[in-house]
Amino acid sequence: MIDDKKILATVIARAGSKGIPLKNVKMLHEKPLVVWSLLAALQSTYIDYVVLSSNCYHVKKVYLDFRNEITEEQRKKLFWIQRPNELSTDTSTNEESLIHAYDHAKRFLKIDADYIITLQPTSPVRLSIEVDGEIISLVDACITSCHDLGHDSLLTVSEHTPFFWRINKHRAKYILGEDQCCKRKFRQELKNDDFFYHDCGNLYITEKNILLNNKCRIGNNPKLVKVSKLESLQIDEEEDFAFIENMIKVKGYNSLLGD
Repeated sequence: MIDDKKILATVIARAGSKGIPLKNVKMLHEKPLVVWSLLAALQSTYIDYVVLSSNCYHVKKVYLDFRNEITEEQRKKLFWIQRPNELSTDTSTNEESLIHAYDHAKRFLKIDADYIITLQPTSPVRLSIEVDGEIISLVDACITSCHDLGHDSLLTVSEHTPFFWRINKHRAKYILGEDQCCKRKFRQELKNDDFFYHDCGNLYITEKNILLNNKCRIGNNPKLVKVSKLESLQIDEEEDFAFIENMIKVKGYNSLLGD
């Protein structure tokens, strides 16, 4: 809870990953992938409840094993929600699953919330950061930023220069105009307004009414929070596991949460 606002964190992990079979339970830095998002939520100062929504038997087994490893206080905050198969297809939206998780939690678990947080298992790195001389988790930094500044939603992003190309009808074109490629600014000349920000999928925060009424995670007044390159990485291919493992070792972190 922050002020009088309750917070529900949702971790959605469906079965049926085609690129990497059983991706959500594959080991990463000595833990199943989905566990890193559960830990990030449970270690938050502000999150009141955490739900894991899945239609996967293997994910549920990991969940049950994980419950035996955490404290009694953490177990009181953590719940399983059986995700319907019809909301677990390749074309199912995250919003559909989030609304189902919220409705289920309110109806059967007697849990309500003012903010819904989404932690995607495929973006497992969420490092602690320094804010005003204090070390806090990325999750808590995002919560305070969204709430204190009056935003109706928040998303994590990675920052990129505007030097983009696209292919249109088999022809490559510089996105800012064909005649500007060699006239563009040097990187050190770029200002804040020149950069592009990619929705990297690590974390979302949404006011409950925005999600329920608009069926969207992003409202009309979103906050963008820049994250590091490591935190912006998503597990899409098999080699992504090894890449993140190696990057964590290079950085000297003990966990994907930066401990």
